[in-house]
Amino acid sequence: MRLARTMALAALLVAALGATAADVSLNAIQYPERTSIDVPFTSTERAPAGASLEAEVRAEGAQTRVEMSWKKMTPAILFGGDITSYAAWVVTKDGVAENLGELFVNGASGSATFSTGKKVFGLMVTAEPFPGVTRPTDVVLFTNGPANAKKAKSEGFAFGKFMSEAKPANPSIATMPWKSKEPLELLQAKAILATAEKVKAESVNAKAMADARIAFTQAENSSRGGSSKAVTDYSRRATALASEAIRDLYRKRAADEAARIAAEQKAKEDALKQAALSEADKRKQTETALAQLEDLKQKTELDLQQTKQAAAALAAAKAQLESEKAALQKERDALAARLGGALDKVASTTKTARGMVVNLEGISFDTGKATLKPDTRVTIGKLAGILLMIPELNIRIEGYTDSTGQAATNMKLSTERAKNVFGLLREQGIDEARMAYEGYGAENPIAANDTAEGRAKNRRVEIIVAEGQIQAAPKAAPVAAPAPAPKKK
Repeated sequence: MRLARTMALAALLVAALGATAADVSLNAIQYPERTSIDVPFTSTERAPAGASLEAEVRAEGAQTRVEMSWKKMTPAILFGGDITSYAAWVVTKDGVAENLGELFVNGASGSATFSTGKKVFGLMVTAEPFPGVTRPTDVVLFTNGPANAKKAKSEGFAFGKFMSEAKPANPSIATMPWKSKEPLELLQAKAILATAEKVKAESVNAKAMADARIAFTQAENSSRGGSSKAVTDYSRRATALASEAIRDLYRKRAADEAARIAAEQKAKEDALKQAALSEADKRKQTETALAQLEDLKQKTELDLQQTKQAAAALAAAKAQLESEKAALQKERDALAARLGGALDKVASTTKTARGMVVNLEGISFDTGKATLKPDTRVTIGKLAGILLMIPELNIRIEGYTDSTGQAATNMKLSTERAKNVFGLLREQGIDEARMAYEGYGAENPIAANDTAEGRAKNRRVEIIVAEGQIQAAPKAAPVAAPAPAPKKK
C-alpha cells in the first residue's frame, strides 16, 4: 500500500506538471570553503533585451550563500498567461532542482541573497506561476557559465527535468517594456489569487484563501489611500497565502490520485485471490493466478527500488515548502531586512536554522580566562545599540573553550565567558528577559585543538539573534586534525 501511494504521487506530479522540455546547459561549480566565487550568467532569448545577471557564491560551514544582482530587468508578469514570478534555482548534476527563492524584480536593477546546504551545483533563473514552486518551468531566462578555472572547478551538464503545466502568454519579453503604473506587488497578488480561484484551491484551504482575499482588499484600499508600504505588505501577504493554498491543492490531488491507484491495485489483488479460490478445482488456473501474484510481488519490489529516489525528492520538496512559507510572512521579512542590514555594518553574520549567528571579531579568550578584552567590549557595545532598536528579537549567548583541561573546569569556564557577554549586554541596556546564556565546554569545536591557532579559535562566544525561543546548539563531532603526511621510505 505504501509503495502504491508513492508511485501514484510521483505519477500524478509528472502528469499534472507536464512533459519534459528541451535540455539547458549548466555548469556544476565546486565551491571551495570560505572563498567568494564570481559566477557569470548567459541570458536566453526569453529574457529582457540587454538584461544581465551575476552572482557571488561563498561556502562557509554547513551553508553556501548565493548573492545575485541584476540590471535592465523587467517584471515576470509581462509574460502573461500563468506566469507571475521569477525563481532562482540550484541544480545538481544528478538532476535535483532546489528553489532558492523569489527574485522580486521591481525596478531595472536589484539584488537578492539566498542560502543552500549544497556545495557543488549550477544556477539558473526561470519564470514561474507563483513563488515557492517545487519544479521549474521551461521558461528559462538565465543559465550559469563556468567559474574562473584558477579559483574553482566547473563541469558542464544538461538539465531537462522541467515539469509544469504553467505556460506564458508571451514566449519572450525581450522587447516588451514595463509601462504599468499600478504597483507590481498588487498586480502579482491579483494574478496569483486569480489562479488559486481558477483551480479551486479554496476547496482544500479555505482559511488561507479567505485571508488572501482580505489581504488583497487591504492592499487595494491602501493603493487608493496612497500608502505604498501598506500596499507592498498586504500584497506580499496575499501572494504568500494564495500560493500556500495552491500548494495544498496540489498535495491533495497527489494524495487522492495515490489513493485511487492503491484502491485499483487492491481490487486487482482481491480479484486474483478470489479467482484462485473459486477455481481451486482447476489446478492449472490456480497455478496461473498464483504465478500472477508472484510476478506482481516481484514487480512491486523492483518498483520500490526505482521510487526511493522519487520519495526522497518529494520529502525534500515538502521541507522546502515549509521553509518558504515561513520566509514569506510579512513580519519576518521586515524583521530580517532590518536586522541583516544593521548587523552587516558591525560584524560578519551567518543565517542558520536557529537564527542569525553574529560572528564578532575579538570575542576570544586566553587559555583558562573568561575576561573580555577591551576591543571586544567596544564591538559588543555596537551590537547592543542595534538590538536596542529591535526589541522583538531575543538573544542566546553560547560560550566555548578549547579541549585543554578537565571537562568540568571547561564547562564552568565556558559558562563564565557567556555570562560575561550577557552581563555586558545587560549593562548596555538590553533587557535580560530577552537573553539567555549557556556554556558548552569543549563541545562544537570550529577548528582542530592540536594547534595553538585552532585552540584560540575554539575559545569563543557565539551570539544567536532570532524571534521567539532560540534552540540550544546541537552537539557536533570534534574537528579532526589534518592527517600527517606519509614518511618517505
